[in-house]
Amino acid sequence: MTGQVFNEWFAEVLGVLEPGSVIVMNNASYHSVKLERIPTSSSNKAAIKEWLESKGIPYEEDDLKKELLARVQRVRANYDRYVVDAMAES
Repeated sequence: MTGQVFNEWFAEVLGVLEPGSVIVMNNASYHSVKLERIPTSSSNKAAIKEWLESKGIPYEEDDLKKELLARVQRVRANYDRYVVDAMAES
């Protein structure tokens, strides 16, 4: 099973569920596909800057990687979402 295959199946299931239905999942990796990749300490500086720019989050060009990651950390909760959650909400 892959995240893509699961998401296709899940989309079909969502089409037949009644509003207010409860969905229970385990911690299988294909249930936990992130909606987007949020930079971490293993990300390079250019990727962190690109992500911040895509969110309209300002930073100083001479910021250190540590400072850029601190900016990411401040807004991380706003973007740390799973594909299945977004699908279910819609």
